[in-house]
Amino acid sequence: MSTRCSLAYHRADGELEPGGANFHLFTDLDGDKDTVCLELTGNVEFTVDRESMRMAIPFDVWETIRRIALVDFSKADETDDALMARVTAEVDQRIAEYAAEPDKKVRSWTSLGGSVAFGRANEPREDQIKAGYAYFTEERNRVRAIRDRMTKHEVYPR
Repeated sequence: MSTRCSLAYHRADGELEPGGANFHLFTDLDGDKDTVCLELTGNVEFTVDRESMRMAIPFDVWETIRRIALVDFSKADETDDALMARVTAEVDQRIAEYAAEPDKKVRSWTSLGGSVAFGRANEPREDQIKAGYAYFTEERNRVRAIRDRMTKHEVYPR
């Protein structure tokens, strides 16, 4: 007889999506009452055995972890036009801050801020806008995919 009390789970029917995993979050009524257990199967980067990984997470750790927002969903529904407007405004601000800095050493460091998304602040405006739009479009698509996968998870009411 199982002593597991399910909190949430996801069991894929058929093939898992890339990066996906089946999971089962539960408490073990026969075990330590101050833990929650997570079992992962499928596309797991590390395992305890060939079939699955199971770990006990103390409640204090779980309560801390669950409050950490690792994904910002606030821009997931942003339209292409709104995204372009935001990127253009950010590029214009970067260029203005770069141009306003009188110290060449500080300006060289200022140029690097945001360079992952836009390139350097001293590059042409249109290049920065193009790079920023591509970067944030990819990020928006990544967040949408995460949100879509989350809708397949089932959570039991308490």
